[in-house]
Amino acid sequence: MKFSKDDTLAVKGIAILMMYIHHQFLNGDRYKGYYVNFFPFSESQVQYVAGFFKICVGMFVFLTAYGMTISFNNKCKEYILTRKQTLTIIANRYISLMSGYFVIFVVSQLYSWNGQRQLRIYGKEKSSIWYFFIDFFGLAKIFDTPTFNATWWYMSLAIVIILIMPLLYRWYGKDGILVVFASILLPRALGLEILDLTRWLLAITLGIYFADRNILVRLKQMYICKSKTINKMIKFCCATAILILLVLIRQSKIGPKFIDIWDCVIPAYVVYYCFEFVIDITCIRKILVLLGKHSMNMFLSHTFFRAIYFPDFIYSFKYAWLDTLVLIIITFILSIIIEFLKETLKYNKIIDNIKLKTTEYIMNQ
Repeated sequence: MKFSKDDTLAVKGIAILMMYIHHQFLNGDRYKGYYVNFFPFSESQVQYVAGFFKICVGMFVFLTAYGMTISFNNKCKEYILTRKQTLTIIANRYISLMSGYFVIFVVSQLYSWNGQRQLRIYGKEKSSIWYFFIDFFGLAKIFDTPTFNATWWYMSLAIVIILIMPLLYRWYGKDGILVVFASILLPRALGLEILDLTRWLLAITLGIYFADRNILVRLKQMYICKSKTINKMIKFCCATAILILLVLIRQSKIGPKFIDIWDCVIPAYVVYYCFEFVIDITCIRKILVLLGKHSMNMFLSHTFFRAIYFPDFIYSFKYAWLDTLVLIIITFILSIIIEFLKETLKYNKIIDNIKLKTTEYIMNQ
């Protein structure tokens, strides 16, 4: 047994659903001026859960580190990557990441055909050209420059993760699990401000450790008693109780004080919980895998519908669950169209050729 690519996609499908709920109902400002019925829950209950669903960021970070670690383990021995291997992995990961982003970026710019949003975001000065290209390469959050879509801040973090993963992997090869503890203690010892990298650094090192030690599978295969049915029931009850406790802790007054810990430990735990109890449910697995495959496009595009261009439409369906479902369906259909066009126009083959040429260039140096 292993935590497969389809398992990863299914968990990403869950994470993208969490992100939608988080963004739509985090607080009243998100749907101010619109009537939203939260039946069968109260508004405060939905906001409480939406606040907790911020952990979706940590889940994506954890899964990225997990996947890269598996790739590293398949390419090298004793946790040592050669310079060419490192450059190749970084280059190909960056190209893969940005190839999806570029499409949404260009489409969104073309949709704002009259340029009014560009002028409002990037300005009219000469610096606006630099702002545009910084945003184009996903670096706006790093350089603290304007971005066409506030949700795209994650691109900067994703790029940083790609760049530092080989270093963290090498460090893990030398010191093992100590790297996990160091990622908790060092930022505090050095008095570093909790920014994006320091907030989710622990999720990266946990992803490395879980992947290398096959923790997810080992937890799933753990038996408390001989009966499979009783064992599953006991594990489900215990795991659910722990999950509820973690939710209460994160959302309590103590939560913000240790947010860099909760938003890394809890996502890792939720990934395990989903792997153990959720994604194998036959009737929803295929749907979750499909959402996971389209999660990148959905993440990059949903804010345009929810908050920028069509909020009147998205929040017009009266019920919170229906507003969310409509947003999911629209962005999912958009993603299908985008992927169809990419395939038709041979965009994916072009990207594959760029990656191949990049690899050849690096290996021949």
